[in-house]
Amino acid sequence: MVLVIIGGLFSYAVLSLKRGDMQATVVEEVRRVAAYLQAAQEEAILKHRELALRFERERYSFLQLEEGKWVEIEGDEVFKPYLLPKQLRCQVEVLDGSIPLADDTEAAEALVLILSSGEVSPFELSIIATDGNRYALRSDFMGGTQMYDPDSLQGASK
Repeated sequence: MVLVIIGGLFSYAVLSLKRGDMQATVVEEVRRVAAYLQAAQEEAILKHRELALRFERERYSFLQLEEGKWVEIEGDEVFKPYLLPKQLRCQVEVLDGSIPLADDTEAAEALVLILSSGEVSPFELSIIATDGNRYALRSDFMGGTQMYDPDSLQGASK
């Protein structure tokens, strides 16, 4: 039920991309990822599912482990693929060793594991706007997150 509410809140949220609102948009997108990460971690624990969060330059999506292969989750309102607004892009580093999905380093894909034990691959995500605005999220091994402005190096733990 909680996951349905979270999904509903994010699915109807409309972000303004007016010129002066770009920093707010970047921050909101990082918060969105943090909320989805928390929901996925709860889902993995409660339903004993192995999940992953795949980041690409302009989108991210959730995967589940089926018969030893990672498969994109389909038909789920909460964990559906998400395309960033066209002025934004992702930059991700999996801190305990990247799990690439493609041989080509230009593919810029990273896979963050969200295990049924509650463990999460530590990672750092930056959402970067075309105008240079950016905001970051760091996640630890247990899914704890810290959101911060990388330019000021001031973070607020969540």
